[in-house]
Amino acid sequence: MLKRLETNASVHGKKDALTFLSTSGAIETKLTYDDIVNETNTLAANLAASGLKKGDLAVLVFPPSLDFIIAFIACLKAGIVAVPVFPPHPARKDTLIMFTKIVEESGAKFALTSASYSHMKKLACKSV
Repeated sequence: MLKRLETNASVHGKKDALTFLSTSGAIETKLTYDDIVNETNTLAANLAASGLKKGDLAVLVFPPSLDFIIAFIACLKAGIVAVPVFPPHPARKDTLIMFTKIVEESGAKFALTSASYSHMKKLACKSV
């Protein structure tokens, strides 16, 4: 998969590769092949610089988005085992319990998330 991504970037770099639609069907975000390669290379390097090593497990806590795809591919590039988990709703105890069980059972010591989810979580926690 990674080799195919690099090949597509070298041949079709400026071509749209991924598009994320809103719930209404409008285009929310687009990434070209070059965007994907650049963003995943940067994130993979940042993960390594932050101390994650090949074989480490990292929970990916992202709402549906292209951010999740970038994080997943970056983990593949860095040799990190990605454990995708749908973000819990801070005001719903059942989702927090399920999230906690998945994280504990996975053994992951690291978590990745997006700035937008982190911000939403903080706002929800203040209102609870």
